[in-house]
Amino acid sequence: SGSTGAPRGVLLTATNLRMSSRLGDDRLGGPAAWLVALPPTSAGGLIAVTRSVLGPLAPTPWTGVGGASRFAAAGFLTELAEFVDRVTAAGVSARVSLVPTQLVRLLDEPGGAAGLARLDAVLVGGGPLSPGLLARARTSGVPVVRSYGMTETAGGCVFDGLPLDQVRVSIGPDSQIRVGGPTVAAGYLHPPTRPGMTFDGDSVSTGDRGEFRDGRLTVFGRVDDVVAVRGSNVDRSAVELLLMGCPGVSEAAVTSVQHETDGWRLVAFIIGDPDPDSLRTVVADQLGPAAVPTIVAVESLPRLPGGKVDLPSLEAEARLQLDREREK
Repeated sequence: SGSTGAPRGVLLTATNLRMSSRLGDDRLGGPAAWLVALPPTSAGGLIAVTRSVLGPLAPTPWTGVGGASRFAAAGFLTELAEFVDRVTAAGVSARVSLVPTQLVRLLDEPGGAAGLARLDAVLVGGGPLSPGLLARARTSGVPVVRSYGMTETAGGCVFDGLPLDQVRVSIGPDSQIRVGGPTVAAGYLHPPTRPGMTFDGDSVSTGDRGEFRDGRLTVFGRVDDVVAVRGSNVDRSAVELLLMGCPGVSEAAVTSVQHETDGWRLVAFIIGDPDPDSLRTVVADQLGPAAVPTIVAVESLPRLPGGKVDLPSLEAEARLQLDREREK
């Protein structure tokens, strides 16, 4: 576990994996066959393998899983079609777990939405899923299920804002999300943990912020995403989510870097062809002038093997970007 520093070993028990698999399958309508599109060293990939082992058919790995090759939407869709043909012929439902960037690339590929629409469920987790992307997928007939969870909870334990059966979710001080139940790991391999991520029996403080709206969990981002910029508290996750919904932006990632006079500065890495001035105006109008980030256009974002954005690499690049600004 860990996308913001040294990885931490998480003690997942056989009971954790079995319960995560069973409770997730129950919510989705029963066991199914899974195309494993995420590395089995990540929580999402590991649970897809577990569900397959305990389910009707052995796991089917995408040939590029685990970094064997770069994610290419066209090739993935070919393998997906072969997988769906095979398992549906056996009378079994077909499912897959993806991260948001994979979903974006598949929807951008001709025939991508139609290919995904053949599945019984498409679990999407491992990062923020913008309302615009979710609406685009569902309008195209893709049965997207938003999954919230982490390695410490044996993968997704909240589907579309609703905790799985036997999973307890509460909101504590500082709006921090706490998860309890049979999917919560036994702890870390090498305590102590970083602040904000602590175990207490069968529950864990996630370090994420959120609230319940109309009975469904809404996740805002990390507790440490809120930074002081020129005396104002700015939520990095809110800036990122806002940018992801702007026209011309296909992907966005926002990081914060300490600044000698401003306290912190935000740097937004954008994939797409939006007008930078328009982006800055949108952020200023909706979140205030302190939230306006430095805009950097990039062709791709650094990612960890599980698909999450590699935040340390992004922060290093942000520092270089601000150094270049100072040199001008």
